[in-house]
Amino acid sequence: MSNLNAQLLQCIDAGMDSIGNASKRMVYWYLVQKRSISRERILDDPNAFVEALKSLFGQGAGILERTIVRQLRETFGIALEMDGLADVLVVIKEKRGGHNGEKVETRHSMSSEAGMMQKPKSGYGKRDDRRAVRT
Repeated sequence: MSNLNAQLLQCIDAGMDSIGNASKRMVYWYLVQKRSISRERILDDPNAFVEALKSLFGQGAGILERTIVRQLRETFGIALEMDGLADVLVVIKEKRGGHNGEKVETRHSMSSEAGMMQKPKSGYGKRDDRRAVRT
């Protein structure tokens, strides 16, 4: 495993620490047993990781994903405002030169490739960690 990948996984672990050590271990067990995703494969398919979090935590998965993203942004000095795990991983890998031409699916690339860019719901502005705020 490269040094970059080790750092990325440490950040994911640090973000997952917010749910406690026992819960973090349960999530990693679930990933391996039910989704066939090892901890190391999270970096290859971050969207599958996020989907697994959603199946475990429902809407709370978004908070956990943002916590992980915040940890990654702070560790790697990413100033761009983005909240998708896959998008942040791509930026970090490109910034560090560790992308090696491999394609990492991001929410944006998946929706644009399918021609299904979603428009924001009218009447709603930015989301915070608790609720949608009407504008």
